[in-house]
Amino acid sequence: MNANQLKESVTIRRVNVPRYIGVSPTTLWDLEQTDSSFPRRIKLGKRGVAYLVSDLNAWLEAKKEG
Repeated sequence: MNANQLKESVTIRRVNVPRYIGVSPTTLWDLEQTDSSFPRRIKLGKRGVAYLVSDLNAWLEAKKEG
């Protein structure tokens, strides 16, 4: 795996996502339910959920631009 592939596969746990994108946990839940452009979560197990940081960054850039 090269450095670019590794960078693309970095994940962040759901509990840390609100602070990362600057919203409340409730707003994160709303985004997951209502914003079809919001990145899909990755199930890590029965209760573990994460997101790809690269997907979150791309979503934030798209929101910033438009």
